[in-house]
Amino acid sequence: MTNFYTKLLLLFLVVGTFSLSLSSVAKAGGYTVSWIPNYKTDCPSSCKQTMVKFAIPGGVNANTGRASFFVCITEVGKEWRTGYNQWEKNSCTIGIRGKEHQGKKYYCLCSTVPQSPMK
Repeated sequence: MTNFYTKLLLLFLVVGTFSLSLSSVAKAGGYTVSWIPNYKTDCPSSCKQTMVKFAIPGGVNANTGRASFFVCITEVGKEWRTGYNQWEKNSCTIGIRGKEHQGKKYYCLCSTVPQSPMK
């Protein structure tokens, strides 16, 4: 799982520095990225309901080769932490003290153009 978090961190460095004010929007390479509240569904479905239609993938399923993990943030206490949302799951998973935590209130990172997953 450490390799996944390393790739996720690299994704943020490539996309740019984001303010964690939840209304933030960034422009990069001719497209827009934005944090979108989840709509009681996974990130791809939540993003499709907005102007920034595409969830930004953070990894692929090793068995299928399909983008199955998407960048999200969730609140833990008074902090927002970066994690991943799995295809067809309604939570944002983050690591805390060596254990996984599923945040039900979360935001998805979405883009106006499709992005390739990190491999």
